[in-house]
Amino acid sequence: MSTVEDPTQVVMSRLREVPDAYRRFAAGAPEARRVFGIGADLLAQLIDLGLPHQRRGGELRLDAFDLENISTGLRLRSPQAMTMRQWKHALASRRRPGGADCLVTVEWRCPAPGHRDGCDFALSDLFTPVSRIDEKHEPARGSVVLQAEPSDHAIRFGAEFHPVLAAAARLTFYKLPPQLSNDLSFVRRTGLANCRLACQHLLDTAAAAGVNARPAAGLFLGALFPFRHIWIEVEVGGRWVAADPFFLETLRRWGVVDRPDWPADQSPRGILWRLLNASSIDEPFVTHRGCEASVSVSARWVPQAG
Repeated sequence: MSTVEDPTQVVMSRLREVPDAYRRFAAGAPEARRVFGIGADLLAQLIDLGLPHQRRGGELRLDAFDLENISTGLRLRSPQAMTMRQWKHALASRRRPGGADCLVTVEWRCPAPGHRDGCDFALSDLFTPVSRIDEKHEPARGSVVLQAEPSDHAIRFGAEFHPVLAAAARLTFYKLPPQLSNDLSFVRRTGLANCRLACQHLLDTAAAAGVNARPAAGLFLGALFPFRHIWIEVEVGGRWVAADPFFLETLRRWGVVDRPDWPADQSPRGILWRLLNASSIDEPFVTHRGCEASVSVSARWVPQAG
């Protein structure tokens, strides 16, 4: 007789794989409820099951990565869950964005308003030589509209890619502290990975299978508010093609996409915009006199002219 695992126990078993040394106990119970949807009763249950925590001055302190992984793993009602529902609608309408252009708006503002000297903003070279459609500059803020160039290859990978697909299917997305984001021994032992760690693991898998692959970094455009993302590219017929089986499988498990519409063995079309030839995208998008400026990024699809 098959048994159904208790989701709470599954979440807690994954959480125990992360050493306490990597935790920062900076979040409180109000944040757990407001941001991650973890109410008082569930929080008490999790603490009884061994959720790492501290008490300072009588206040409960928790790790934000733990809270986010619990919220995602238990599919709790939270702002994050609302964002995923927005992804679902956006991706359903953008399954094939042919005949439309993607315009990305980067807006910034001064990180220290009120200083005596004038502001001096600089847009990252990551966006060079991307076409600029519109720019606005004000004393303490500004914006630029960029013509995005998302990957749009109609490629389904062959049998040689199957080891990479199998490796991606064995992984579980997990929000990791920075100290574990490059630890290949951790992912091999636990099967838990964020996009950065999964990319490294799948590159190793591809190399072992004789598949020519490289890292890619840029923006995920399948949402109103794009975010930084890392994936792999595979050489097919002399050209580099985006492949992201780990993220597509993760979105399927979260109920955001359906496999027939977004198969993991196919290059995702119109949602990944490569910005640089490296496996990292940590550089600030906009700087203000050498310091990172406050930035927001949004995207919209518009019909092509003519």
